[in-house]
Amino acid sequence: EIRSLKETLCAQQKLLQKLYNELDAEREASATAASEALSVILRLQGEKAAVKMEAEQYKRLAEEKICHAEESFAIIEDIITQKEMEVADLEYQLEGYKYRLSALGCPD
Repeated sequence: EIRSLKETLCAQQKLLQKLYNELDAEREASATAASEALSVILRLQGEKAAVKMEAEQYKRLAEEKICHAEESFAIIEDIITQKEMEVADLEYQLEGYKYRLSALGCPD
C-alpha cells in the first residue's frame, strides 16, 4: 500500500509540475502579447503625433496663404480705387477741355 501511495504521490507531483510548466508558458505568452500590444500602442501614438504635427503645419501654411491673399486683395482694392479716382479726374478734365473747345467754336 505504501508503494501505491508513493506512485500516486509521484504521479500527482508530475501532474503538478506539468501544470506549473503550462502556467509558466501561459504567463510567458501573456507577457509577450502584452509587450506586443504595448509596442503597437506606442507605434500608433507616434504615428498619430506625426500626423497631428503635419496637419498643424498644413493648417499654419494655409492660414499664412489666406493672410497673404487677404493683404494682396486689400492692396488691389486700393489700387482699383486709385485708378477709379484717376479715371474720374481724367473724365472731369476731358469735360473741361470739351467745354473750352466748344467755347472756341470747335465742334465735338
